[in-house]
Amino acid sequence: MSGSQHFSASYKGEWLFSVEIVDMLGYDSAKSDQTLVYVLTLGVVEAYRSLGIASSLIREIIKYASSIPTCGAVYLPVISYNNPAINLYKKMSFKCVRRLHGFYLINGQHYDSFLFLYYVNGGQSPCSPL
Repeated sequence: MSGSQHFSASYKGEWLFSVEIVDMLGYDSAKSDQTLVYVLTLGVVEAYRSLGIASSLIREIIKYASSIPTCGAVYLPVISYNNPAINLYKKMSFKCVRRLHGFYLINGQHYDSFLFLYYVNGGQSPCSPL
């Protein structure tokens, strides 16, 4: 990937949610020299699961984030009942730092999400993992 990349996501809280996350990461939006990489969604078609595809994709994301000197972390949400994904992120040294209540709305039903972080380039959070 070359050039400037901007990743964003929206959810019912939009701006407030963004502010909560960047505050939790210790990210100062007033400083233009700080970067975070957000993984909006990551999935593997069922027939191709357990082949290491998700792990490879995550390693590439971490490699990309690490190549940006100003990047402090990769962060992503995962729905609270997706145990295979939760286990994968933990296995890959992501830290679960927050439960986001009602983050997802699927078929009229709200589901919680866990927010996972992977620090790069010496990045660290002022909050402790769950």
